Amino acid sequence: RHAWIAVLRDGWRLAVVAEAGLGESFLPLRESLQRAEAPRCLRQILDSAEVRVFGEEIAACEDCPVCRLHCDGRTMAVRLGFDGELYGVMLASLPAGSEIDGENRSLFREAAEDISFALHGLQLEQERQRAEKDLRLDESRLEALLQLNQMSAATFQEITGFVLEEAVRLTESKIGYLAFMNADETELTMHAWSKTAMDQCQIIDRPI
Repeated sequence: RHAWIAVLRDGWRLAVVAEAGLGESFLPLRESLQRAEAPRCLRQILDSAEVRVFGEEIAACEDCPVCRLHCDGRTMAVRLGFDGELYGVMLASLPAGSEIDGENRSLFREAAEDISFALHGLQLEQERQRAEKDLRLDESRLEALLQLNQMSAATFQEITGFVLEEAVRLTESKIGYLAFMNADETELTMHAWSKTAMDQCQIIDRPI
């Protein structure tokens, strides 16, 4: 009949959600998860690794967008997790006239395990990419410091320009500038600005 899956981070903060068959009726639940406000019934799902059924193992919540959609005895729910990590929840509602039996529970559980394993793989890949990025950043920082130490004969403007461009690059910023403020904090004297800043901010009169 319909199904949805929500991947969460930092407790109940929504990372990704997908639904099929619900349309606009799913919006209240989406908004609730975006506010990191999970109804009691969803929290019950995380208390167990087993497939739960709304209206049976899961009691209805008052004024709950989830229960209003699912509490008819034909909706299964299960948490998504792998190796001690919780990733989210998945629900599937069977068509009218269908009954939840052992085979349905088993298939639903297998699907949840496959999805959980895939999410675990994505998490490991993201951690690997972050580690590689951190390593490259450390290498770039050392290279910049080495180049800076070799600029003993450079002018003040050359040094500030180099430092500014490297700071923008290493912090992955869009623009950057170096300026000094006067004593009464009414004026900024610009000494250097990144190439990207000049592309975006056309300054007519300088240095003020």
